[in-house]
Amino acid sequence: MTGGPAIAVEGLVKRYGGRTVVELAKGVLAHTTGVDMAAAYRLLVERALDNGTTLTETAGDVLNQAQPRD
Repeated sequence: MTGGPAIAVEGLVKRYGGRTVVELAKGVLAHTTGVDMAAAYRLLVERALDNGTTLTETAGDVLNQAQPRD
């Protein structure tokens, strides 16, 4: 994949909208932290508020951090 994970997340936002990215990030958080989807959403919102970023930006960060590194 050329451009790396950040480009891939940006492409998801452009193609499907921010809600899809948020839903994917909720799944990642639920899987990695062992919580249900409602709790994962709350974690995502808390991170966004703590970082002063939008929910979509925060979700993108979660997805980028979940990408395997070379």
